[in-house]
Amino acid sequence: MKMKFIPIVVASLFAVGVHAADGAIKDGTYRAEAVNFDDKGWKPFVEVTYKDGKIATVKFDYNSQKDGHLKTTDVEYNKKMKAATGYEPRGVCSQTGSRIG
Repeated sequence: MKMKFIPIVVASLFAVGVHAADGAIKDGTYRAEAVNFDDKGWKPFVEVTYKDGKIATVKFDYNSQKDGHLKTTDVEYNKKMKAATGYEPRGVCSQTGSRIG
């Protein structure tokens, strides 16, 4: 699901960025999320904050279906992912957000 979601987010941010340049988007924070949780109980989302007509911050993360906590704050999940891949969600999600913004 992650790989399907990211191109949609990037395309959406590009389109929104074009409108922001025209002054069509008001300053504030906007959120988009997947409709359903994936088979492991996570739902990806992105939050984009506009300030002075420009993207100021981008936050990309996942919510847990079980209790709503963020994947980047799930200590056990971070340990397992790092052991398996060498990466942690908190690093991957923050890099994704900083590259988009």
